Amino acid sequence: KNHCFMLRQCYWGSHKVKLAVIGKAKKPRCFKGTEKTNMPVTYFNQKKAWMDTTIFKTWFHENFVPQVREHLRSKGLPEKAILLLDNAPSHPNEAAVC
Repeated sequence: KNHCFMLRQCYWGSHKVKLAVIGKAKKPRCFKGTEKTNMPVTYFNQKKAWMDTTIFKTWFHENFVPQVREHLRSKGLPEKAILLLDNAPSHPNEAAVC
């Protein structure tokens, strides 16, 4: 069984947050010769290719927050944003991400 999980892209207006992809392999063969920083997606690996709390927190703090901050600053807007989440077990509570 092969699994691949893709976090839906968040966007508003013309700004898009980089897509997150979760696969089983640490270094997939399809990415051979490609630098992680040059990829159009953020790739994570997990044994079952499922979102877990660790991956979510990493994505949130290292990808979502910096990208949103950069966009809002470039537009001269206040640094306020809303991320809507469901109650999936992989989504931490509010205190864990603030």
